Amino acid sequence: MTQGPRPLPPRYQAVAELLAKGYSSADIAARLGVRESTAGYYISRVRSHQRQVEMARTGVPPQFSRRETQVAALLERGMADTEIATELGIGVRTVESHVSRILRASGIATRKDFVRDRMPSSDRVPNTGLGALSLRELEVLHLIARGLSHSQVAQRLNIDQRTVESHAIAIRKKLRVPGHKSLARFGMDARVD
Repeated sequence: MTQGPRPLPPRYQAVAELLAKGYSSADIAARLGVRESTAGYYISRVRSHQRQVEMARTGVPPQFSRRETQVAALLERGMADTEIATELGIGVRTVESHVSRILRASGIATRKDFVRDRMPSSDRVPNTGLGALSLRELEVLHLIARGLSHSQVAQRLNIDQRTVESHAIAIRKKLRVPGHKSLARFGMDARVD
């Protein structure tokens, strides 16, 4: 049984050596006789391998890349992958990949746990009642409590109406509230802000 990641193939080793010498992706592409996009792919694989080696060596997750840091910050705010993609101008699959790596590197199983772990302990709410809701679900509940319809909530949060309906269903299940009017009443009684 082997420990840590497998060694890099020769092509990737060459890329790693050129990166260590400070070569840019354009320089690496020219040296290897490949397109710059191909060199970019090689570089991303080498950096990923280097992070894996570092983690295997130290047992500590490496620092997140600049983009992963941006994704993590938006993830902490309870944003969905599509919202993060729109905010950063990247693809949803790219966001999913970043989120997966962030959770894996943090040793956390779910997005919800990631958000809770990042919260100061004084701000944490028990995982019952309102504490069971994500930040986005709390936003939706707040707007429903103010009397907005699902379409109005969707417009206000700049998300699809079906997403709002999904959030409302999840909120009702978590809070054990039977319908939309009961949900609005619950939100008003709980003074969701």
